[in-house]
Amino acid sequence: EVPDSVTTIGGHAFYGCAALVSIDISNVTSIDSSIFRNCASLKSVTLPNGITTIVNSMFNGCTSLTTIENLDSVTTIGDYAFKGCTSLNEGFEIPKGVTEIGDSAFEGCTSLTSIVIPEGVTTIERSVFEDCTALETVILHDNITLIDTVAFMNTGVKNITLPANLEKIGKRAFEECTKLETITIPASVEKIGARAFYGCDSLNVAIFEDQDSTWNIHDNSYWTEEDFTPSDTDYAGAAQVLISENEYNRDWTKQTN
Repeated sequence: EVPDSVTTIGGHAFYGCAALVSIDISNVTSIDSSIFRNCASLKSVTLPNGITTIVNSMFNGCTSLTTIENLDSVTTIGDYAFKGCTSLNEGFEIPKGVTEIGDSAFEGCTSLTSIVIPEGVTTIERSVFEDCTALETVILHDNITLIDTVAFMNTGVKNITLPANLEKIGKRAFEECTKLETITIPASVEKIGARAFYGCDSLNVAIFEDQDSTWNIHDNSYWTEEDFTPSDTDYAGAAQVLISENEYNRDWTKQTN
């Protein structure tokens, strides 16, 4: 047990404590990064009362973690905070007050099946849900303007509604989402990064809401480019273009006609 007199826990304090199963740090007021990193047997944690930040790599590699108490006050989830927490499942919810989720925060959480992004979050950062292979359902809200690089790469997402105010889909954002069947590109989107939908072999419907613009597809390596004008009927054809034309370094930029 952590004594009630302890108020500060330094970085990597319990790093790699393989026999640690449960811990209560509710009286602690200050914690540093990676304190429970690679505690492979850790199943249950009671966080400090009123905690606002899950620090960087706090639970990185905690493959048995299933129960986390006192999450309601959290507003920030740091980089790699839950990376590789392979036992986190449908019982886990991102607190509603969260406004920032860091890079790779949930990367490799292979038991997560659904997630709801809180309304205060405006950016889906790099690799946040990369390799969450069981993740099928993601609820995004319309305040999100950026889905960054590799955000949902190699997840189990089948259908996803992109935010109405989304401006950019980053490189490789949905690469290797082999179960993805349908995508609608909102009219607000101005850029689609290279390989954003590469390897999405089940994608058979792609709807571009903006039918009045042409997309310029340019390859930054070979200085080549071509144009694509989406059809209001050929959704299957648009899907194939999204897959085949999203090869390495081929970015899409919308050109207003």
